[in-house]
Amino acid sequence: MKYLLIFLFFYSSSYGQFIEVIDPVTQQLMRVHVESIDLPQNSASKVINECNKRIEENPQDWQAYHQRARSKQILMDLKGSIEDINVLIENEQLLNFAYWMKAESYIYMLDYSNAIENYKKAINYYHEPYTKARINFIIGMCYIQMDNEEQGCIYFKKMGDLRSHSGFEQAKKYCLK
Repeated sequence: MKYLLIFLFFYSSSYGQFIEVIDPVTQQLMRVHVESIDLPQNSASKVINECNKRIEENPQDWQAYHQRARSKQILMDLKGSIEDINVLIENEQLLNFAYWMKAESYIYMLDYSNAIENYKKAINYYHEPYTKARINFIIGMCYIQMDNEEQGCIYFKKMGDLRSHSGFEQAKKYCLK
């Protein structure tokens, strides 16, 4: 996947202004304008190095763990990202971000069961209706990826009135008729 993205990036910069990427949850092909993508590998590596220093100086710098986990995720070091996230969870810090990022990492690893488990934990730390709807949508799509449309529909219905939002078009293909 990483090499495919790199190939598509170089191909699009040479021959066009768009690249096509596959969303890991919906499995839909999306066209993304090249200028809107910031491929921050160098920046992510720098952030990791800075966070390593911060954590060495203060092992309770929770923001550094969070930033390092996000940077590792950008670099597709998903297991490394999960290790940092687990430090946050074990110390009960930044749990809303921690569970959400952990779930994202599992999605990128195509481990939908663990993604669902972590999104179900993350939803408890959010109160905004749109955010809860977004999490329920992602959980539903994970179930769809696992060929469990019945469970997926349960989570699509939990989105309430927001299930008709244009950002959730994919859900309408299954059970929101």
